[in-house]
Amino acid sequence: MLSHKIFRGNGMMTAGLFVLAACGSSSSDNSTTGGAGSGGTAATGGAAGTATGSGGSAGTGVTGTGGMPGNDAGRIACGTANNGTGCNPNGNNRVCDLANNRCVQCQSDVDCAANPMQMGNPVCDTVGMNGAGLPNDTCEECLTDTQCGAGMVCLNNNCMLNCTTDAQCAAANPMTPVCNITVMPGQCVQCLTDTQCAGVTDMNGVPRPHCRLPMTNNANTCRACNTVADCQPGQVCSQGGNCNNAPPDAGGGPPADASAG
Repeated sequence: MLSHKIFRGNGMMTAGLFVLAACGSSSSDNSTTGGAGSGGTAATGGAAGTATGSGGSAGTGVTGTGGMPGNDAGRIACGTANNGTGCNPNGNNRVCDLANNRCVQCQSDVDCAANPMQMGNPVCDTVGMNGAGLPNDTCEECLTDTQCGAGMVCLNNNCMLNCTTDAQCAAANPMTPVCNITVMPGQCVQCLTDTQCAGVTDMNGVPRPHCRLPMTNNANTCRACNTVADCQPGQVCSQGGNCNNAPPDAGGGPPADASAG
């Protein structure tokens, strides 16, 4: 009976050792490898994972790259604008055209409506092309006649009265009381003849008795001259329709009028 009990005891001890070996839970065994740690994410820059097993080595989880998020807290970088951080949110060209790496006024009508600098210009022109062959992406009053009010047409992205009579123009704007029906559609202008400029003066009281000719600077507006014959002796008629004193070395030719005024 004694030998039988010893045999049973030895068997239980052997079985216990197998269980301990299988679980690897011995506090004195430092060779056991812990579970893999979880990796950090790129946006938050997490640290490498740590071992979950007691006394085990560190896990091999992927470490996050860390650093700032790629979109700079919601603002998409746009070239070198605003010190490389994107377009100025308070400026006129506040929208990033990421495809062309440039700051523009708009890429949709919503952008124009949200820009207080573009009040009165609710339509985004994504159709017209600039000198570089890229969309204009500018806020305009109109692109088509349907975007203007009744009796108006869209001309050069501005809503203009489509006039047929002088009375229509005078009622709409006393500064442009004459309907020019030599163009289509009819446009309200200040004058078509010198007679319509009688009594007109500039802000300094200088008379402007001559109606500028079509296809010239300030066309169809009342100005001081059209030719040198309209000015006093020793003066020349500038490109903007002003009588200016001729410089000593002018050689008789009209000087450039930077202001075209």
